[in-house]
Amino acid sequence: MGAMGAVGRIGRGLRFRLVLLVALAVLPAFGLLLYTGVEQRRTAISNAQLAAYQVVSLAVSEQRRAVEDSRALLVTLAQLGEVRSRDALRCSALFGALLRMHTGYVNLAAADREGVMFCSGLPMSEPVTIADRAYFRNALSERAFAVGEYQIGRVTGRATVNTAHPFTDQRGDVQGVVFAAISLERLNQTLRDAQLPEGSSLTVVDARGTVLVRHPEPEAWVGRAVGNYAPLQLARAGARIGTAEAPGLDGVVTLYGFVSLLDGAGDLFVSVGIPREAATAEVRRLLARNVLALGVAALLAMTAAWYVGGALVAGPVNRLVETTRRLAAGDLEVRAGGPYTGEIGHLARAFDEMAEALRRRDLEIQRAEKLAALGRLAAGVAHELRNPLTVIDARLQLLGRDATVPESAARQLPALAEATDRMKRIIAGLSNYARPAKAETVVLDANDVIVSLRELVGYQARQNDVSIVLQPADTPARVRVERSELMQILVNLAMNAIEAMEGRGGTLTLTTSVSADGSVVIVVSDTGPGIPPEQLGRIWEPFYSTKLEGSGLGLSIVRGLVDKQGGSITVQSHVGIGTTFSITLPAAVS
Repeated sequence: MGAMGAVGRIGRGLRFRLVLLVALAVLPAFGLLLYTGVEQRRTAISNAQLAAYQVVSLAVSEQRRAVEDSRALLVTLAQLGEVRSRDALRCSALFGALLRMHTGYVNLAAADREGVMFCSGLPMSEPVTIADRAYFRNALSERAFAVGEYQIGRVTGRATVNTAHPFTDQRGDVQGVVFAAISLERLNQTLRDAQLPEGSSLTVVDARGTVLVRHPEPEAWVGRAVGNYAPLQLARAGARIGTAEAPGLDGVVTLYGFVSLLDGAGDLFVSVGIPREAATAEVRRLLARNVLALGVAALLAMTAAWYVGGALVAGPVNRLVETTRRLAAGDLEVRAGGPYTGEIGHLARAFDEMAEALRRRDLEIQRAEKLAALGRLAAGVAHELRNPLTVIDARLQLLGRDATVPESAARQLPALAEATDRMKRIIAGLSNYARPAKAETVVLDANDVIVSLRELVGYQARQNDVSIVLQPADTPARVRVERSELMQILVNLAMNAIEAMEGRGGTLTLTTSVSADGSVVIVVSDTGPGIPPEQLGRIWEPFYSTKLEGSGLGLSIVRGLVDKQGGSITVQSHVGIGTTFSITLPAAVS
């Protein structure tokens, strides 16, 4: 349970790191998104201020044009006979008709030198004087066109800016003024046409800080003093035009564009305000949408990292860890398995190669321990049998020379002698297996060795109708070995092959070759009956033999001698086709 818990913690740790990696990868995107949102908000504020300034500039420009248009109109009206003669009825009728034609004017009127109005486009219920109005006094004193302050008309009852021009008699003496009351409603119309964000406002404030025009909610603001109004404070500081960001009349942070409408003592300041929240609403909506989209994408990516990481990383790593634990516990057959793709796949391949190397090393250790035990057993058996067998052999030789031995017994002596010789060979094999002789190594050409081998086994081959074919390498195949041991290896393999083809004949092929790495390969191949697959895996075991009279030590000794030379031996066999032994020896070092 503890091991499985540790494996699970490893998997969860890997998955957590993958999720953390995805989160860290997404963080810069969030930072960039927020930075972009801040920049877009700054741009939106600048654009809103610019839009407010453009609207207020347009409104003021139109209002100024109306003032200039009124100059031309008043100059014309000052020349009319109805005005110069102060014909009240005819003048009022004419001004009334003109008022209906020019809707931008609230009233057209005229007053004498004392300021008493004698003519008006709008009806007067009682005498009205304008002697106290600045535009009237300026027009008389300057004998020129004059613009007045913002005011509430005494006849119209509406907020207007009045302009005036003097009129004279035939001698050129000033007799009075004609004046026009210009409506400020066109400012509101300009604001409505501009299609600014909801909550936008237009405000006209005079130099004293009194609200003259307010849209929307005029009833709540017109006439109120707002000395702390930000555009007015900037204008008093000398900024006749510009933009600002400040709390509005309602306390809401507003983006302003403002312009001075009139120059002089009766200055008016017109401002258009856009609530900052309204100006940045679209930016905030886009930012919220993008943050939400990126957050959902990040969540999906982290979820995918958790599950996909579990399948592609944590799962294989957990299996590899569990396999490592089983290997450490002694299970040398366990493998991580494929697929061997990607970094973890390469790691699994390296682990499996290591496990296979450990398994082979363990088998070699087991075989070495088994061979050592068998060697000790063989030495003991050989020692115990050699002395009695020597006595038996001597007695058989004496009996063979004794003429008094009955003929029936004498006929058995050759068979006994043959059996004794066979026992001697077995004992000699046991002795060699237990204590292989030490010898000096020499450099030999494997091509020459197979030629010598053919001479050694040629007689036995001919006796069994076996032909020997040599296939030497094209180049010298030099190896450093102990000559007698190499010949013992090859003679043993060749004799086994000849005996396997006994009674049926065949071909014994001796081949040498040099591999790309310089190692020398000697192949002994026959066309005998072959070795069944179920027996092939046991032929290297001591005392195992496929022949009825074999000792079972030949191939075990062969393998031991090959290992002693620093080489390796493999076998391939197919029933009915034949058997091939391949010996690979390291090349001789000069």
